[in-house]
Amino acid sequence: MAGELVIGVDGGSTKTAAVVMVDRKVIGKGMGPGSNRNSVGEKAAVDAFRQAVTEALTEAGRQMEEVKFVVMGMSGCDRPEDAAFWESASKSVMPQAGAQAENDAVAALCSGTEGELNGIVVISGTGSVSLGVCPGKERVRVGGWGPLLGDTGNGYHIGQLALTAVMKVHDGRYPKTPLVDRLLSDLGLKDAEELLQLAYGDGTNQPHFSSWDRVAELAPAVMEVEAAHSCPVCAEILTACANGICDLAITAAQRMEVGLEGKPKVKVVLAGGIVSERNSFISKKVEERLSKELPGASLSRPAISPSEAAALLAFNLLASA
Repeated sequence: MAGELVIGVDGGSTKTAAVVMVDRKVIGKGMGPGSNRNSVGEKAAVDAFRQAVTEALTEAGRQMEEVKFVVMGMSGCDRPEDAAFWESASKSVMPQAGAQAENDAVAALCSGTEGELNGIVVISGTGSVSLGVCPGKERVRVGGWGPLLGDTGNGYHIGQLALTAVMKVHDGRYPKTPLVDRLLSDLGLKDAEELLQLAYGDGTNQPHFSSWDRVAELAPAVMEVEAAHSCPVCAEILTACANGICDLAITAAQRMEVGLEGKPKVKVVLAGGIVSERNSFISKKVEERLSKELPGASLSRPAISPSEAAALLAFNLLASA
């Protein structure tokens, strides 16, 4: 119905974004701190949600009572009880508005499908995960379990392989590569053996590389060295990452029986920083393999923000109600 007001929310570990839309056009935006309740706690998470929504409505010059529907794509919203928590939180702020809470991967999918909840998304950032949603089929999740439980195709994967390469070069098991000098320089080290303390610590504090983010932060250096020097070691690392990304998409497609030869077509959205550059080494490898193994897939990247995608999904849910 024309003139209906909806809100889309994208809640992450460090920030929460909200947009207000009328007739599928953004009229207000708001921002709050992180709202992953697993990391910030339930009260802080709800406060962040409320702050982002309030700011968006204030910018739009509208009132809470006018909101018709809210869709939330929330980090850490993995189980039915998580969705129930967020839908209850939304009702506590806007009791008259319909509410639907989803994992933030749903918002990432919809950011490449104009709000349509139909397709496969592969998110490749620090970590990686794939989500498949198609009408008439059960949702499929592939990956997203963390590096200790097998996640590949992400920034951590690249960083871990880069650290391994440095030590293999040091041992003489790999050919020399400019990647070694680049990483040692970036980390302020004189010798590869100094990586031991960063990896394992000295018994008095947390090791530097105990943080997934710090390992993933090495990924851009690998990409830059490959681009500048056509480094075969870097190419091998990046190809392994590209294959990990492809495996996520292909496995989701196989489980849902879409995108394969003779099967229904499917949209595949490539999201996250590792695949954000269309002409990068990894993106080219990913597109090359997926075009062969998923001939019925059309590839895209996010065209709008996750919060805008959540708001468009809200309109679509209203229209189908």
